[in-house]
Amino acid sequence: MSDATPISIVVVLLVLSVFIIIANTFTVFVFWIHRHKLKRTFLTVFNLTVADLFVGLVETVVAGSKLNSSKFMEGIPGSFLAMASGASVFFLVLVSLERAFALIWPLRHRVTSTKVYTYSVAIIWLAGLSLGALNFLTTNGIIDDRHYLFSYSIITFFSLFVICWSYLLIRKRLYNRNPAIDEADCRKRVGQNAKFSKTVLVVIGASVTLWAPSMTLYNINLWLGLLPGFMNYLTNFLHVTNSLVNPVIYSFRTAVFKKTLKQLANTEDLQAIKKLHD
Repeated sequence: MSDATPISIVVVLLVLSVFIIIANTFTVFVFWIHRHKLKRTFLTVFNLTVADLFVGLVETVVAGSKLNSSKFMEGIPGSFLAMASGASVFFLVLVSLERAFALIWPLRHRVTSTKVYTYSVAIIWLAGLSLGALNFLTTNGIIDDRHYLFSYSIITFFSLFVICWSYLLIRKRLYNRNPAIDEADCRKRVGQNAKFSKTVLVVIGASVTLWAPSMTLYNINLWLGLLPGFMNYLTNFLHVTNSLVNPVIYSFRTAVFKKTLKQLANTEDLQAIKKLHD
């Protein structure tokens, strides 16, 4: 194991990664079994969950490579982690923009084709893959570190700006006491739209709370190197935890999750009763 990373930190990251894998796997499972009932809006949220699941899987490999002191394994998964983390952030940007668009221009959002969602998802994955490729090229000395750091800083802070801007627009729209006239004839649909948007609002708020400090500290340390060692561990912990909060929020605020949890609980109860009778 690397001397720079205490074993306790590695163990904490491994345990956290396992929770991320379990939580996001369950989320993917719920979205998949209810895919015919869910609207196209969930396509962006589904892919955000897949990206978070990928973060947990790769973080497990990265932490494991530190335990066995494998320099090769630290480099390759590091690039995959950059790709997964980048995709997670980019999907959060996409989800934020999609919700802002749905609330501000509901009629245009309603007639937007599914192809737009599909192309948007594909572009986000390509963007994440590009970020991972840049990380790989930088790690192998093909691209100068300063160029990568500058590009990474610009991308992260621009993403943070867009997410925060969308958050303010969504919050303002949700709590606007004077709804638009074109929403008066479809109150049920608007109510469902607003309910889902409130859940997304909580997701965005929780993600920004964890991710913004993490990225700020990370960039300060990259450019200035003024932070003590434990701050690097805190930065990594906050960044990885960001991939865990979304499934927790969905479980408490989304109807399909509550229904699935009740069904699983009832199944376990029936199995327990059957065993007692046997």
